[in-house]
Amino acid sequence: MSKRIAVLLSTFVAACSGPLSMSKLLGGSSATPSGGPDGSSATTSSSQDSGGEESYSLAEPPVFKDDPNLLTMPKFFQGAHMYRATLRGAWKAFWFADLLGDQLGEHARMVLVNWCLKDRNGLAYMACAGDAHRLDRARLVAELDVPAARKFRTSALEHFDAITKAVAARDAEIAQRAKEDPALAQVYQVIPGAVWKQWDAFFAAHGPLLATARRLEIASQKRHAFDDKGPSRKAYAGCIEELAPQFAKVVRATRIEKSTSFVEPFKLATTPAGYITTLAMYYCALGNDLGITGALGSELTEGEMLRGPRMATIEAVLAKSQSLQFDDKSYAISPWRDANYINEDQQLIGDNAGGHGMIEKVTRDGDRLHLTFASEPFSYEECVKSVPSRNTWRYDRSTGILAPVQVCVQWVTKKASQDTPPIDLPAAQGAGIQAGRFLQWGTTKKVHAARAVWDSGKQKRAFALYGVAR
Repeated sequence: MSKRIAVLLSTFVAACSGPLSMSKLLGGSSATPSGGPDGSSATTSSSQDSGGEESYSLAEPPVFKDDPNLLTMPKFFQGAHMYRATLRGAWKAFWFADLLGDQLGEHARMVLVNWCLKDRNGLAYMACAGDAHRLDRARLVAELDVPAARKFRTSALEHFDAITKAVAARDAEIAQRAKEDPALAQVYQVIPGAVWKQWDAFFAAHGPLLATARRLEIASQKRHAFDDKGPSRKAYAGCIEELAPQFAKVVRATRIEKSTSFVEPFKLATTPAGYITTLAMYYCALGNDLGITGALGSELTEGEMLRGPRMATIEAVLAKSQSLQFDDKSYAISPWRDANYINEDQQLIGDNAGGHGMIEKVTRDGDRLHLTFASEPFSYEECVKSVPSRNTWRYDRSTGILAPVQVCVQWVTKKASQDTPPIDLPAAQGAGIQAGRFLQWGTTKKVHAARAVWDSGKQKRAFALYGVAR
């Protein structure tokens, strides 16, 4: 295996690119590809002689068109959507599985593990090892016990038994290789095991938060693939009020460092709770056209992407890969990530427009704050020297280049004078805002929202971030 790492890795990296349309995953009408994950041709469903049973290939899992809603359709039929996700690359497949979370059906898990087992995705097995070891025949049987799925029972169980047998063989192979090279044990056993254990505890303690994040993320897409209508405004009703207490805890627990641009993160999303809360707030802000979507998108993509245990496993392996010394000197895990685009309907970075200025006067009019800004000179900090981060990477889809995130190591104080036009903010965003303070704000569709309120342009003290008082 280690001797083939260059081939495996190049194929795996290539598999991580390419757009994922969530609308297609929610029940797209595009033709299912004929080739299976193992290169075999698909077998179309055909009636068998016994009891109206129908067989199918894992390259063409059965589709349920009566209900296009991913979370309300019979779980057995999530398998077709999972297979479509795998066709769009490892990064998209794992994001999709993490999105489903505790709503991931057993058949969908089975389809994902079958894909991960293929030689061309050898490195992917580390990310879905937790799925491989949680395959449950009883849960699959329960999914098959609905009228639309019963005719696939025999074929589905045959696929399940074949996959579990292949999992046992792969685990035996890994165990043998790990004896020969302990560093491989870290990649395939120790790190994935620790990450999944951490996320099991997180799932148990944060079920409602995960459900909210999933609901808002799915709501950001088209209502379903057979409908040209976009997201429903009703889907976002009340989300700001719902998330505010949890998001406030994340903001207040974060050690704040100065930030002079709208894409430079404050590093809110560095833990599972921080990431999922920020992700939910991102989609909530997106649905309500708040100007902080771009800044929140940066929080989610500039550091580790912790959507769930599979992506967290990848991040943990990447973080440790540089320090692992493999017995085979030619073996290496190169950093890779498709961070900016999670699906082709929405770029996670978002809109980064906005401005900044020294507040001169604040006037309240109902649920709005009207702010005017001083035109006299003010001081602010600007980065004049940056160095590449050692372990944090960013993929630029426009150039196809994966590069280290730049970290500022030298700041200078500058003075400027400008006439900043007045703006209006939601009163709910008014934390810390008062005359004599320095405000950074974001803008989406001409709607403004506070990003940070500082003591001055020098940014020595943050009074509020994203509308949360510090």
